[in-house]
Amino acid sequence: LASAQTGPAETTTPKPGKVDRGAEADPGDRTYVYKTVNDQALRLWVRMPAESAPGDRRPAVVFFHGGGWVVGPLFQFSPQSTHFVSRGMVAVQV
Repeated sequence: LASAQTGPAETTTPKPGKVDRGAEADPGDRTYVYKTVNDQALRLWVRMPAESAPGDRRPAVVFFHGGGWVVGPLFQFSPQSTHFVSRGMVAVQV
């Protein structure tokens, strides 16, 4: 996760006819493409405390929404992510 704190966030634009499954992301989340499969960008969203700085070492929690990268509510864990971030942790939704 150290690279998530120091590396640039990547943004992707969905291809025409594809649904942007990241459209409901919290505006403060940073989006990273961690792998591309058959021209489909697989992304994760990182939510960090506002007071975090590059190089900070913080505990993190990772939520996997399930759905095989095809279906399911990507941001079903947004309330939990907000809860942990408010306590100084980093939350990652995949």
